[in-house]
Amino acid sequence: MSDLSEQEKERMRQTKDYEATEPILRAFLTAITEFRPKISVTFPPEYIYAPRYGTFKRNCIVLKERWEETKRVSKLFRDLKTKRELERLPARMKSLIKMLAYLGLVESLGVVLIDMVLILLIANDREVHTRRPITKHVTKVEELRRVDLYYKLEFLKKENLRIFGTFIDRGLRNDIAHLKFTIKDDGAIEKKDSRRKHIDIDSKISEFWNGVDTLRCVFEDIGFLQWFEADRK
Repeated sequence: MSDLSEQEKERMRQTKDYEATEPILRAFLTAITEFRPKISVTFPPEYIYAPRYGTFKRNCIVLKERWEETKRVSKLFRDLKTKRELERLPARMKSLIKMLAYLGLVESLGVVLIDMVLILLIANDREVHTRRPITKHVTKVEELRRVDLYYKLEFLKKENLRIFGTFIDRGLRNDIAHLKFTIKDDGAIEKKDSRRKHIDIDSKISEFWNGVDTLRCVFEDIGFLQWFEADRK
């Protein structure tokens, strides 16, 4: 990911996705990370963190490694459009690489961003469950690997965090993963079904990065990114 300029951040702050997402995530982060007075008769009062703060911190330490690796990988994906080598390839090959790049972006950066938010919600007593092999209440970040993308996106939508649905196209992700598309000699991409539908992969990739940048701006403004990236033991 590239650093956003102040002008770009200001543009993000004016979007509906930012305005809808920022107050929700700010409230969740404040609730779990603020130092609050303990309910007692002692004076001066003792200050403590929220009950799930310790688990939240440990989960973030585990997830931070994935976040750092994802940042490195996503930069390679983002640089694809500027690579001269890509422009020299035949149109069909360029389209195929872009389709696979979209799948890679969703499965790496997209999923990590989702998991970061889910860990924050779990710390605020929201219940996420695995489905296989048995239904289990998720408490650790490793367990989120057993939760499918559809469940995660639906869960976030119910929490009014609809931003993920605006930049992660789960249907397209599935079509790419299961090779349900064809590419013509001129590079045009169509979905495989009885009513062939054109896929504008350039538009989808742009939507993805716009959503990522908006969410990253939210993370920075509420202090989550700084808190998440801090060295903790």
